[in-house]
Amino acid sequence: MNGKKNGKRNGKKVVNRYFEALDSGDLDVVSELFSVDCRVFRPELPEPLVGAEAVKLVVAMAHRIYEKFRTTILDSFEDDDAVVVRLRHDAVHRGEWRTRIGTFDLPGRPTSWEAVALFRLHDGKIVEERVFRDELGMLLTAGVVKPA
Repeated sequence: MNGKKNGKRNGKKVVNRYFEALDSGDLDVVSELFSVDCRVFRPELPEPLVGAEAVKLVVAMAHRIYEKFRTTILDSFEDDDAVVVRLRHDAVHRGEWRTRIGTFDLPGRPTSWEAVALFRLHDGKIVEERVFRDELGMLLTAGVVKPA
C-alpha cells in the first residue's frame, strides 16, 4: 500500500523524520527513509540525484554550507502515496555559498527561505522528492541581490 502501513498513512511521519535528519545531520536515518533508487529533483542541480547515498550528500552539504540549519514545517498534506510540504528553512552561512548565478562569501550571515517539497513514497520509503524554492528570495535575504 503506497505510503500506508496497516491501513494508516505514514508518509507525513517519514517526511517529518527526513527533515529532522536534515536539521541534525543524521546521515544514518536517510538510508531508512529513502529507497536505494530514489530520485531527487532540486532547482540548483541540472540532473536529479539518484539513490539514498546521493541524498546523504545533500544532508552533509547543508551542514558544510550552514553553521545553523533549522526547518519549520508550515503545512503538510498527504494523499495516497504523495506528501506535499510547505516549509521554511532558517540558516546561518558558514562562508562560501554557490548559486546558479555565482559564488558568494557570506560567513555569519543569516538567511531564510520558503519552499515546497513534493514527495512520493512506496512501501514506506521516499522514492521521489521535488523541491521548489524561492531562489531569488534567498539571494535577496542574503543581501547578494539588492531589491529594485
